[in-house]
Amino acid sequence: MLSLLEKLGFGWKKPMENGKPDLSADVVLKHVTDHITQDLERLLLTKETLEQMLIYARYGAKAR
Repeated sequence: MLSLLEKLGFGWKKPMENGKPDLSADVVLKHVTDHITQDLERLLLTKETLEQMLIYARYGAKAR
């Protein structure tokens, strides 16, 4: 999900620690809280994008 959000071009990056992505649950949640939820437009765009991603993933799983 973070990779998808990073490709949207709003300057969102994955949380980094020591030059490597840190994808532990606490770090990711804090990153999302600090960077995505601060602006209503970004929050709504993120919500819609992730909803679409999950819809396509569900259809892809059903097709298999």
